[in-house]
Amino acid sequence: MKRLLFILFCSIFTTSFSQTLLTEKSYIHLYTDSIIYGEKVSYKSGFMVEPHLSIDGIKYRLDDVKFYNDGYGLKGNVMRATHGKSLFAKIIATGNLNVFQTTQNSFDLSGGYLGIEKSKLIKNYYNKGTTQLKKINYKNLINDISDNAESLQTLELAHTYKIQGQRLTTIGSVACLIGFLTYYYPSEFEVSSNVVPISSVILGAISYFIAAKKADLRNDYYERAFEIYNRN
Repeated sequence: MKRLLFILFCSIFTTSFSQTLLTEKSYIHLYTDSIIYGEKVSYKSGFMVEPHLSIDGIKYRLDDVKFYNDGYGLKGNVMRATHGKSLFAKIIATGNLNVFQTTQNSFDLSGGYLGIEKSKLIKNYYNKGTTQLKKINYKNLINDISDNAESLQTLELAHTYKIQGQRLTTIGSVACLIGFLTYYYPSEFEVSSNVVPISSVILGAISYFIAAKKADLRNDYYERAFEIYNRN
């Protein structure tokens, strides 16, 4: 969803954030929905220090915090969306659906010095109002945008392209596997030439290519679903 960020930001930049948190103040918002305001919010971690948030010197466990604002923008905890450790995503767009983003370092083995290249892993999440963050997927959105028929219809199209892409990826994987097996074990499959493996690899490559195009269409329709929902 590379273009999701730009499209959403442009389309809903002027949208009121009245339903959501008061982002002009420093505060910590707990999962209990208690909100603690203060002068200074700090994220602290280090050697022999368990990561935690503090507001005016009072400490809070990360797992207890749903949102916080330290004066540099609102952050939301993705812990319950990922079923993993506490990690805070920064809000990048506001509206009927708010969008949050995490950026982490990762490593790409396809290039760079000694075949290793540092890259950025970007993930997006969303929420409505002050509810906890969720992953951007069909299962979550189908309920949250059910009150908007146009947005819902667009989401259904995105889901259709996702299913088609998954099927094509499966076909491509099976075709490549057949090509590999018949090439290395021709006697087992009674193959006397390279026609079968070459044909299978070509079919696999074509399937992967079309699956990638379906994925682009899926992302485009996800973006439209967000745009439409935040426009109304």
